[in-house]
Order: sequence, then C-alpha cells, then structure tokens
Amino acid sequence: MERGNSDFVNDPLTTARERIVLLLDDNPLVLKLARALLEREGIQVVSTSNWGEFGQAMIATPPDMILMDVNMPSISGNRLTEILKTNPKKALIPVVLMSDMPEETLAQIAQKAGADAWVRKPLTREKLALVLDRLLRKKV
Repeated sequence: MERGNSDFVNDPLTTARERIVLLLDDNPLVLKLARALLEREGIQVVSTSNWGEFGQAMIATPPDMILMDVNMPSISGNRLTEILKTNPKKALIPVVLMSDMPEETLAQIAQKAGADAWVRKPLTREKLALVLDRLLRKKV
C-alpha cells in the first residue's frame, strides 16, 4: 500500500496498527477518489457501494471510522447513522457524513443524525486530513 508524506505515517497511533475506514458511496468515482486520498494518508480502506456490502464489511472488518454519503438509495446515510448510533456495539465508531449539499444543510443533517463530523464533496486531501486528525487520532 502506498503511504503519503503526511504526519500519519510517523504517528505512533497509526504505525502501531493501521487504521481502517469503511467507505460507503454509490458513486464509483467518489469511491475511487476517497480510497486514493485515504490510502495516501496511510489508512486502510474498505469500499462498499450498497447496504449489503456495508453490513458484511462491518462484521468482517470492524472499522475505526465510517465515511458515508448522505444520498444513498434505499436508506439515507443520515438514517443509517441514526441506527448505528443507537447500537451500543457500534455507537462509538466515528461516523462522517459526506455530500455536495450546501454546508449549512449538511451540518444540520449530520448533527441531527448524531454523526461525529461531516465533509463536503468534492473531497480533498485537506478536508479529509482535518477529519482524520480529529476523529482517528483521538482514538487511543
């Protein structure tokens, strides 16, 4: 796996055990971009594009963080966040919602759902680094 030149590479938190982010988006381009950005930061990524894959991944590879799209078919990312946050075994996993909706709207949706953070699309290395610093580094 390729590692970027960020602080994550030399951080004892990430060198002790690689962090895992479970990614959920139905757009293949977003999955590809998010995977590349996260892997560049030294994060292991499990990509899923639907609820069936997401559920299987939650069991097979318990994540340190979940990054998911708000606008998903069947059930929204914010609704899934609400469900996860009411499950005692999953509630402590940080959830980050992402969308291209206006910032104020996304912030309100994320707060109401109980998400730990939100990030606007298009994703950038800088946007993700802020979220990773806050949510993964605090998990010791």
